[in-house]
Amino acid sequence: MGCLFSRIIGNNFPLSIYLSQEVNYLKRVEVGQSVIGKVEVTKDLGRNRYEISTVCLDEGGELVMEGRAVIMQE
Repeated sequence: MGCLFSRIIGNNFPLSIYLSQEVNYLKRVEVGQSVIGKVEVTKDLGRNRYEISTVCLDEGGELVMEGRAVIMQE
């Protein structure tokens, strides 16, 4: 599921560089099960760097993964 966020960030923050990602898995997700990934910019770290909250929800809307990422905008 963590790779889902690189696609979301790449599509919504063009010319960004993915610097880091931390992930906490909270619930099991089966192969083939649909998930929804959401990102939100939570903090301006300065020098064109931003902290982003990352979450995945299962088909029932339950939180199955949470974390954070840091990107740099070109």
